[in-house]
Amino acid sequence: MITGGAGFIGSALSQALRIAGHTVSPLDNLSVTSTRPRPQDLQVRDVRSLTARDLDGVDTVVPLAALKSVPASFEVGGFEHNVKTCWLEGRGGQPEGYCHRQMVGAVRYLVAGGITWRSMPADFPAWDRIYAFFRRWCDKGWTAEFHDRLRDRVREAAGRDREPTAGVIDAQSVKATASVPAATRGFDGGKKVNGRKRHIVVDTLGLLLAAVVTAASVTAPPWRAELGYACPPAACP
Repeated sequence: MITGGAGFIGSALSQALRIAGHTVSPLDNLSVTSTRPRPQDLQVRDVRSLTARDLDGVDTVVPLAALKSVPASFEVGGFEHNVKTCWLEGRGGQPEGYCHRQMVGAVRYLVAGGITWRSMPADFPAWDRIYAFFRRWCDKGWTAEFHDRLRDRVREAAGRDREPTAGVIDAQSVKATASVPAATRGFDGGKKVNGRKRHIVVDTLGLLLAAVVTAASVTAPPWRAELGYACPPAACP
């Protein structure tokens, strides 16, 4: 069962699980208007109306349901308590303390604003909880997987194959602050920059395929290891 199954992440997850051969039961109250197609067999109901009987035969619950605004979540008292103790009733392991939508929104806010973790506004969960959430997803490779799936969908919408057959490589050297260790910085003789270098590979639509950060003195990043079979020896240094 996937609560919040009509959302962006929930609908994509439902589709991926069905392709993998799993039986999926998405659930959403459709409180947020969306133009995306609804998942197959979507149950239109509120997660707060679920009971233990509704979970009979359910092996795993993926909790993605969330209120559509942070202020509204503070006005609805007891909702988190009901979800944890009433309809889960000990099933599915220890429930997480924060909804995934709120965590993803906090990470997007941090990236868009270029702020530090400790500067996270008070409307979001504690910064160390957000960082732990983001670090766990990075360690498991989920952030890269979500990015790749979104890129595949954009390519399909543009009439392209999911896997690109051509790419464009570029690099940019930037100055590093004094806090950057000497072991990870270098001097780019061509650009006359002492710092680090960002290497990227994009497809012909400009969508990111791979990214590597090295010392500015590095001229040939290990693209073969990053792209694997997609990068033949003759094309990658």
